[in-house]
Amino acid sequence: MVNGPRVLAAVDVFSTDEPHRELNRHIIDYAAQIAQTAGGRIDLIDCRQLPGETILSSVRTRLPGQGPGRILKITESGHRRRLDDFVAQYD
Repeated sequence: MVNGPRVLAAVDVFSTDEPHRELNRHIIDYAAQIAQTAGGRIDLIDCRQLPGETILSSVRTRLPGQGPGRILKITESGHRRRLDDFVAQYD
């Protein structure tokens, strides 16, 4: 484990067009340079809001079973896989 500073890099792993992919590469390269110079590490983040999440999380919404928690967990799992696939492209 690296004990130096942490560099937060926000990427968009769901945009697959070339301009966004190039931007993601620049973000990762720049974050890596900063982390290497400072003796730290990179933390990646990709934030999403599930469409309708506000409604699903409302106390007025009554879904059977685990309801919105299960839907959010499944969605988060898919996003995590997408981010892991993105990270696997880099050393």
